[in-house]
Amino acid sequence: MKLCRLITLDIMGTILDVCLPVGVHYSQVGAKFGLNINPQLLNDNFKKGWYEMKVKHPNYGRHTGLGWENWWKQLVHHTFVNSSLKPLDHFTLNEISHQLIDMYNHPEQWRCCDGALDFINHVHQRQIPLAVLSNFDERLEVLLENMNVRKYFRFVVGSYDVGCEKPDKRIFDLVETIARTMDDLSDIKKSEILHIGDTPELDYLPAKSAGWNAYLISKTSKDITEKYPNICKEFIFKDLHELKQVFT
Repeated sequence: MKLCRLITLDIMGTILDVCLPVGVHYSQVGAKFGLNINPQLLNDNFKKGWYEMKVKHPNYGRHTGLGWENWWKQLVHHTFVNSSLKPLDHFTLNEISHQLIDMYNHPEQWRCCDGALDFINHVHQRQIPLAVLSNFDERLEVLLENMNVRKYFRFVVGSYDVGCEKPDKRIFDLVETIARTMDDLSDIKKSEILHIGDTPELDYLPAKSAGWNAYLISKTSKDITEKYPNICKEFIFKDLHELKQVFT
């Protein structure tokens, strides 16, 4: 590959993921309040609610006055109200929301994606600086610390903290600005930055548009290339184990 002087990584689905499907976690917490709801139903309604919230309150409610905590609270309410056969009172919904928000603050609810630690260590040993570029709420730094991976990254750019989110070009420009404040990266060129993520619309396409290089992590490369003919299959890897070979 071309000279690479900085690698930025998305977090969700690339470096970290929840240890169980969201619907399972939601079902477990709901059961504490006497709710017996199918995890798949909760999972489906969570996804629907997620997309609705992203449209109504982008970047976890950063600019709509909602704020990230209330953003998640509303999403939990939406998920359970649309999944339960019986009416749910406001107190119960608030308690469920509180427990779920707290649950995801703890490292045991998360796992490192296949090959993530191996890849990070491999690149780190080759002295290529790493950074995080991710759409995430303000808990990102704490999560990385709790998962014992923050030490590998020069800097962390989380969308909620900086006020803009991928695919907005401003967040990519910000990464360049931060990188150029560092002595060994002060003269870095756009073509020397590589972004790795798992979403064409948020990771690959905007990174390429910014003048960077980009790779995708996906187990369904055929689906991606059919939907996006301009994304070459050679830039899609099933996991970070496979991508690691590029850096040997």
